[in-house]
Amino acid sequence: TCPYAYIFETPPPADAAITLSITIPTHQRPAGERPVPCLGAALESIAVQGSAAGSCEVIVVEDGPLSPETAGTLRAYQPRLRLTAVSAGAAHQPLGALRNLGLRHARGRWVLCMDDDTVLVPGFLEAFLTVESSVDASRDILLPRRHARYGLLAARCDALEPYALSTGCIIYPRALLERVRGFRDA
Repeated sequence: TCPYAYIFETPPPADAAITLSITIPTHQRPAGERPVPCLGAALESIAVQGSAAGSCEVIVVEDGPLSPETAGTLRAYQPRLRLTAVSAGAAHQPLGALRNLGLRHARGRWVLCMDDDTVLVPGFLEAFLTVESSVDASRDILLPRRHARYGLLAARCDALEPYALSTGCIIYPRALLERVRGFRDA
C-alpha cells in the first residue's frame, strides 16, 4: 500500500488571482506550552508583506476542533488576508495529515508549507514573486534560505530523521504535490 494519502480526489479549481497558497497547521495548547500569539505572529509576518500578500491565500488548519482562541486570531486578520480556516476534527493528527488537509483547500499554483511558529522576513513574498516565473514548476521546489525565522518557541525539530525533508518553510509547485499525492500522513 502507498504510505501517502491521496489528497486530490477533487482538487479545488485554480484561481488565477492566487499565485501562492500558504498552509499553516496549528493547535491550541495550554498557555504555558504554546500560546496563541505564535499564530498571530506568523499571520502578521504575512500581512505586512505589502501588495504581494494580495496574490496569496492563507489556509490555517486547526489540529482538532477550531478553538475560540484560534478563531479570534483569524477574525483579527480577516480584513488583511485572504483566510480559510479548516478544522481537522479530531485532535493530535500527524503533521503530514494536517498539511494534506490544508492542500485540499489550496487554489494557488504554488504552496508554501509554513509552521505556526515561523515568521517570514519582510520582502519574502516579493522575492518569491520575482523568481516565480523563471522557476521550472514541473520539477523545482524553492527553499527560501534566510527568508524565514524559526523558533519563536523552544526548538521542536531537534531530532529529524536522516534525509527527512523539513516542511517548515518550503515552497512546492502544487502540481508536484498532486503527483506525489501529498505528504506522508502516518
